[in-house]
Amino acid sequence: MSRFDPESYLRYRVEYPRALFAPLASFVGGRADSLHLLDLGAGTGLSTRSFLKFFGGVARATLMDPDPAMLAGVESWKQEAAAEIHTCRGSGEAFVMDESVDLVLVGSAWHWMNLQATLRNIQNVLKPGGALFIFEYQFPKAQEQGAGRAINEFIRRSFNSLWKEPDQRPRGSLEELVQGVREHPQFSFRGESRIESELPLGIEEFFGLILSQSRYLAFERGIHPEGIQEARAGLLHELRQVWGEAASHFFTYRFHGVRFQNRSV
Repeated sequence: MSRFDPESYLRYRVEYPRALFAPLASFVGGRADSLHLLDLGAGTGLSTRSFLKFFGGVARATLMDPDPAMLAGVESWKQEAAAEIHTCRGSGEAFVMDESVDLVLVGSAWHWMNLQATLRNIQNVLKPGGALFIFEYQFPKAQEQGAGRAINEFIRRSFNSLWKEPDQRPRGSLEELVQGVREHPQFSFRGESRIESELPLGIEEFFGLILSQSRYLAFERGIHPEGIQEARAGLLHELRQVWGEAASHFFTYRFHGVRFQNRSV
């Protein structure tokens, strides 16, 4: 059983905004037509899809993930990409590539990886002077007016109490997660971006977004399979109670990306 829900990922996860990748503009420059990127922890390929919309003409992209069900989602869009797209199974801690890459993307996946083992592997595959870009977004928050406050409280309580595993520790902000990269002697900090975006979401879209979250899906794995649909129906009913009569609410997404450069020569 997959840890994630590929269908919900493909349908409900928002693309990363173009401006998030601005710190990479000077690096990609005129080399796009020869650039080979590795998307580590790629899932269904959302990071690469978003990146390719900002940087046209990229030559090749290798999308790597330990979950074959997630990687299967790449098939739904890779024919539309101008770049040559390949997928392969592997994790940050354990992967092998026959050739080096110019750029490593890690989108909303760094918190799953062991820092030292992953950096060691990235060093082995990243060309001297190559770039590492780590980025993510926080689960969106409803604007506080109207039913927004009740929605946010419902989500906060659910994530922190109802769906949280007893021994689960807070993962921390991206700034905290990349501190070990900042301190690593082979990587230098080369810039970052922080972007806010407001989007309207209907209740079905927001519910689908919840179903794409690993914490909720981990909670579901503790339920007998025959009870999952009943649990989801109950969750949607609870969400409707706090949603109110509005067809949609505006939600704020906060994106953060940090660029590093490989100092190895």
